[in-house]
Amino acid sequence: MKKPERSRKTIILQYGICFAVCAVIIFIWLCVAGIFENYQTVIEKTHWNIRNEANKNYFILTNAFFGVGIIAAGLGLLVVASNGGAYEMLFYGVRRFISLFQKNHNKFPFHTYYDYHEYRSGQPASSYGFLLVTGIFYTAISMIFMVLYLNS
Repeated sequence: MKKPERSRKTIILQYGICFAVCAVIIFIWLCVAGIFENYQTVIEKTHWNIRNEANKNYFILTNAFFGVGIIAAGLGLLVVASNGGAYEMLFYGVRRFISLFQKNHNKFPFHTYYDYHEYRSGQPASSYGFLLVTGIFYTAISMIFMVLYLNS
């Protein structure tokens, strides 16, 4: 599949939105995990093996950044697989099956998988670089927090 032409503004917008959404999810994760609570309170609520306040903070930061980073990178890899046509047959089969239950059976425009495949191969590929870069970035930050956690 061919890649669509994108402007610099579009690329910056994609990366910015992805980084911002991941940052908000990390902040929510940190709040739920108890980053702003005393470590004694967190020990009573959980069974984490933490020794002091810094140890607790690094542990929670590592978990939040790693979880969000892996999810973002995983979504990027799903888009890579989808661009390669890994899910084409599944999409075609589900849409064809659902069209059997509609009033107009011929509403689905593709009568064979080959027609659907030819249509999809002419469509531009979805971009995924921003998801992979964001995921790798947040996972790398989690590795830094992991080293700090192990040394605290």
